Amino acid sequence: MFGFCVLKHVFLKQFMNTKTLQQLITTDPDRVLVIDVRERDEIAEVPLFPAGTAYYAEFPLSVLRMLPRTELVSRLHEKVLEKGRDRETVILVLSCRSGGRSCQAQTLLADAGIVTESLDGGVLGWQEEKENETAH
Repeated sequence: MFGFCVLKHVFLKQFMNTKTLQQLITTDPDRVLVIDVRERDEIAEVPLFPAGTAYYAEFPLSVLRMLPRTELVSRLHEKVLEKGRDRETVILVLSCRSGGRSCQAQTLLADAGIVTESLDGGVLGWQEEKENETAH
């Protein structure tokens, strides 16, 4: 279900594949929050989910990088609460175009003590999975 890789020889990265995310969204949407770390113009051009989707939030990596650790934690908790999620049980899944920036965001958040998963393949992987579903 999940894949792992080592980044910076210290952190163990955790990935969620597209099928697992789809299953979570279908069976327990209140437990998941997908955080898109792409820039707002990229999201506007190719959104992963429609704006206003309860389990989807935007938090660009450029913003994550600028915030001090305590503010980063606070802002992320605000996003979780804004979306009506329980910050103790929510599964945070980071997404970007193909997976690189979500791994960078995962490192920043791990440094702040926040456990996340990265969507394997990002938006491109999600789109590919959806195309494969409709082709069969």
